[in-house]
Amino acid sequence: MTAAGATIYATTTAALANAYSAAKEQFDKADYKGAAATLRAAMYKGAENNAPSWLLLARSYAKLGETGACRQTVAIISKYFPGSKEAKEAETLAGSFAQTGAGTGTGTGAATASQTSPVSVSNSGGQSAKQTAALEDRITTIAPRFGHAPVDRRTTAIVRDVVKKLPTNIYKILDRGGAQIFVTPNLIDKFPDAVQAKHPTLGHYLSEEFGRTYGKDIYISERVSSDPGATDLQAPLHEETIRATAYTQLSHALDCCLEMLSKDPQYLKLYRQDVADCENSGSDDLKLYLSKDENGAKETFSGLVAGMMGANTHITRLLESNFPRAKAWIKARIELLSK
Repeated sequence: MTAAGATIYATTTAALANAYSAAKEQFDKADYKGAAATLRAAMYKGAENNAPSWLLLARSYAKLGETGACRQTVAIISKYFPGSKEAKEAETLAGSFAQTGAGTGTGTGAATASQTSPVSVSNSGGQSAKQTAALEDRITTIAPRFGHAPVDRRTTAIVRDVVKKLPTNIYKILDRGGAQIFVTPNLIDKFPDAVQAKHPTLGHYLSEEFGRTYGKDIYISERVSSDPGATDLQAPLHEETIRATAYTQLSHALDCCLEMLSKDPQYLKLYRQDVADCENSGSDDLKLYLSKDENGAKETFSGLVAGMMGANTHITRLLESNFPRAKAWIKARIELLSK
């Protein structure tokens, strides 16, 4: 699996196996819609994408007659798991559509895949049409669900302003890397199967989050839920919160564009040295960034990059003061890799 296929939150192998087993049981009972929903929900909760899960999702779409969605899923398997047994099976599955003349991949099925997949898919030319536009023009609004109000144009304008004012070196990396931005009423409007999904470290619900990033696809919420796990939403977030969220999510995408720089051994060495100096600080605000798993290093990387982009929040200031070695290394690498 390539670095671009990595998701923001990882879950245990056992949890993923349980989700796959449940979906396989549904599939074997001809509950193809249920199988697809189970797999998508597991992915949205942060389960690491794997070839068997994606193949089962493709087979579920095929059984449902969702030709476009199946083709998109096959494209994901071919791109992120090349040479695997599942990739070969997926190609055979796609070939069966070609032989029967079923679908063109441009109808409702294709829209379904676009709306549900946490991994962006390129067309046969190697780059989607949207990715040929300037970064600030690759901002899409997500249609509302659950009776939510549509995204206000002013919210989209705030996000666009953040993008246009990014430092030149960071903008170049995101632009060349093919990052895409989606502004949604709430994350559950994009991921309706994940209403009850919780953050694996902090424990809050997906609907309470300001944003998430999967690979190079950035999702920014305009509102958060009124109650934990609820579908009702509060009033729109303040402009400063939306800007801070945009910076944070853009930094996650930048990490992906740089082939997961947050996993570089040199960065991790410096990060751990900084952790050793501040892990006894007792600050609850540092809990996420001092996490013993890979999320700690990843979130610290993104928080530091957000500060370099222009974010000036309590968290960015806290990270800059507690992770000086990591910050200096990241800054130097971004400057070098943007040339």
